[in-house]
Amino acid sequence: MTNELHQLLDHIGYSPRPQQEKLFDLLSNVNNRGVIAQAGTGTGKSIAVLAAAARAYHDTGIQSLIVTPTRILQDQYMAKDAPAAAACFDLSITELRGKRWYDCDRSIDLIEDGGKGCMGKDSGCSLPKWELANELREPKTLEDGSQEEIPNKYACGYQEAKWHAKRAQIVVTNTDFWIINDRLLPDKIFNPEGAVFVDESHQLEAKLKDYAGRSVQSKELDKYYAAGSTLVRLMVKFREGNSSRVGGDVIGAMGACWSEGPYVEEGKSGPSDRSVEVHEALEVMLARADGDSENCILWSDGWSLKLDWIDISTSARGLLTARPFGLVSATIPNSMPSALGVADTALVEDVGHPFDYAKQATLSISEVDGSFKYAGSKVNFEERVNELKDKIRKTKGGCLLLFSSFADMKRVREAIAPRMEFDGRTVLVQKDEITPRTNDELAAMFKADGRAILFGSESFATGFDVPGDALELVSIWKLPYPGKDPVTEAMIKRFYVRYRDMMLTRIVQGAGRLIRTETDRGHLHIADARAEDIVN
Repeated sequence: MTNELHQLLDHIGYSPRPQQEKLFDLLSNVNNRGVIAQAGTGTGKSIAVLAAAARAYHDTGIQSLIVTPTRILQDQYMAKDAPAAAACFDLSITELRGKRWYDCDRSIDLIEDGGKGCMGKDSGCSLPKWELANELREPKTLEDGSQEEIPNKYACGYQEAKWHAKRAQIVVTNTDFWIINDRLLPDKIFNPEGAVFVDESHQLEAKLKDYAGRSVQSKELDKYYAAGSTLVRLMVKFREGNSSRVGGDVIGAMGACWSEGPYVEEGKSGPSDRSVEVHEALEVMLARADGDSENCILWSDGWSLKLDWIDISTSARGLLTARPFGLVSATIPNSMPSALGVADTALVEDVGHPFDYAKQATLSISEVDGSFKYAGSKVNFEERVNELKDKIRKTKGGCLLLFSSFADMKRVREAIAPRMEFDGRTVLVQKDEITPRTNDELAAMFKADGRAILFGSESFATGFDVPGDALELVSIWKLPYPGKDPVTEAMIKRFYVRYRDMMLTRIVQGAGRLIRTETDRGHLHIADARAEDIVN
């Protein structure tokens, strides 16, 4: 019997893989208890997810939702696989992003990197916030039997996108929109009863924590509140020592600021969008200061007030189990189901991967410790750098060098790049101050060169797809543990396994850039002796 996966693969001219078929079988039977599926690199996850979303719609007649935690992944879906699925199944598949990505009659050009889209009330738009120049509505059947033509010109491209999203059979969107739709909006954009599929779901916990957290800069407090200067003075002491949880004096000053109400700039009829957001953030912080202190932390680094979550499992469980759900990733840490509150309900399966890593990749680990206690050791640094230089010189293809801090990246770059450029290698650097380029531009240049050396952060550990000889070496400078602050310190005390899993996930994701097809060959180098404990 032909199913949606086979139909879609036939449509685009691919053959099914056993791992892909198993993934589709799991996802096509999702319910409110949930499915969590680990599917290795090269499985063809996006095709299986789209096919499962189509199956869910065919079975129920209810809109399916695909959630991508990153813009890069959403772009990948919409550039190729989603249009193919729409044509194959004759379904309406659309996407929805944040409003700044859409054009309007006040901002004609489509939004590109560095541009600005709808900025809400702060943009000076003369139209009411969400009013349309032409009503978005279904076409009417005229007396002659023809369909009424609806004008294409809208005042707000964002509203047009929401109109299409409400009527589509499958929608590809981001984590924030999913949360806002299912938990906050009275008038839903997406059908809250349809199945939801989350790709790269190992990032879901962090995305949910980011959404639930709050941050206010000291300069905003000073600008928006008369009592803000007092609060900022209290925060200055955190710059002189270690980042720390705030005490009663800071909380009292926060309350004084909040009691003033949202700031209204002179000559304006009402508060700006950001001043309202700052005021709402203070309200949330004050509420959390009195309760739920085990699951979140109110702290300051001296420059900002921050509310961060340690445990988001209760909220995650409520969001996930409200509808049938399937979570997919190449890396599912053992602690992930518990972190999302569904360890007792979800079916967790590993469908495998199509590659023979033992034959296609080799591994080397430095004999030198890369931990923080040796950060000031010149001998330690030089030994690790010399090892890395040796690995690079032996390659004929490209090299991706991954770092968990930009400070480390800059230091290693200064030690390596001049010699490599002298040898004729192209050196590309993320956030280069001299030649700034976007990640997309760097990726395109890396692929085109074939022998380039790319210095990148963890953002290149996901969504960076370079099959073939253009990527021969992936290097991870040190075990990528999350940086130490009150949040990670609290996590270590309560959820050390989860803290360690975060590091392991980053390593696996970075290593996954190396082998993308059955014919790829490459080398993984971890410049940190502590990795031996992981391998063994």
